[in-house]
Amino acid sequence: KAVAPVLVKLCLIYLTRAKSPGKKNKPYDPVSNFHLRNGSELHDIHWGANMSDVGISQSFGIMVNYAYPNEEAAKLKNKENFEIGIINTSKKMQGLLASTDGSVLPSRL
Repeated sequence: KAVAPVLVKLCLIYLTRAKSPGKKNKPYDPVSNFHLRNGSELHDIHWGANMSDVGISQSFGIMVNYAYPNEEAAKLKNKENFEIGIINTSKKMQGLLASTDGSVLPSRL
């Protein structure tokens, strides 16, 4: 459990900053790419949501929620942002990103 905050921050950094080579600022992760391309935002990251052997080996037990806005204008804005390389995230994820100052490791585990 002590590594959960570190894993969540690393996942957030990966999902918002890792880009596919040659794909014009598109997310490296194919699932993220699919949801964001269709107008969602990265809503939340949950450590311990899939603790099966497969879940641990594929994602360290992490699952990600993507939220689709109800309003068509907001969904369209998310799609437009995606096309220029901006990844929309929830306020919670924005706060977590803002707290990431280049170091994701806490002073003590």
